[in-house]
Amino acid sequence: MVYYFKARPEAGDYTIFMSLDNHENEELFKYGFPEDVWFHVDEMPSAHVFLRLHKGQTFDDIPEGVLEDCAQLVKANSIEGNEVNNIDVVYTPWHNLKKTASMDVGHVGFHNSKMVRIVKVEKRINEIVNRLNRTKVERKPDLKAEREAVNVVENAEAEPTVDDHFDNYTKYIDAIEKVEKAILERIEKLETQIIKEMKATETSIRKDLNQISSTGKRRFHVEWARLLLNAAAIGGTFFMLSVAGRNANRMMRDVGEYGKKTMDAVVDSINEVKTKKLQLVKGPLFSLW
Repeated sequence: MVYYFKARPEAGDYTIFMSLDNHENEELFKYGFPEDVWFHVDEMPSAHVFLRLHKGQTFDDIPEGVLEDCAQLVKANSIEGNEVNNIDVVYTPWHNLKKTASMDVGHVGFHNSKMVRIVKVEKRINEIVNRLNRTKVERKPDLKAEREAVNVVENAEAEPTVDDHFDNYTKYIDAIEKVEKAILERIEKLETQIIKEMKATETSIRKDLNQISSTGKRRFHVEWARLLLNAAAIGGTFFMLSVAGRNANRMMRDVGEYGKKTMDAVVDSINEVKTKKLQLVKGPLFSLW
């Protein structure tokens, strides 16, 4: 059961409400309105009293008379607080109430303690309490349905304007640009990684090829030297020596620095044979080597 009260008429049309049942208090915590302000006696058990403000108002805009009505109603509905003077009543916006699973039923905390205000109540003023009680109405509302109905109205009233559409479009473009930037950065990193790996692979392949080429050239040079020398010795003609010299020079151009050194040795051997005027080589084939 929820009890509804009307604040002093001269202050305007303000509704104050509360529940004395902890389980119903949980419903009030859960399905409150953004305009609701919560009141409670500080450091003492009391009823949870709510004030519903007008749209656009904040809890700093509560008229002084309405604030006094709420404070007196909270004090009157606190067994301990009603018996003593000079008590503190705390109040805060409904959305600042914090409810966790570890809290007992009917207990709440605050998200932000800086949004909590305190009003001092020196004593109970029966005139105020009696006036409020004369306006009391008991109802058993469907708090969830009421909140959902308000949400429907608020959503219908909040039709997007041209500016809203433009803002949404701008946010959409910004989001796309962020995604595009992230993709380009990723592609750039991948390209750098691929190039690095390709260079490393190329270096490795060149090294292997150089080793293979060096070995192959070395064998090639040896075989050519053997054949040329023995051909010169067996053939006994300057023509063969001339061909061998031309081939040796051609081979020097093709095989690089290592080949040049090897071919120089071959040419020296050929020239040595020439100066000896085609002396036949004694012994079996390749014995010169």
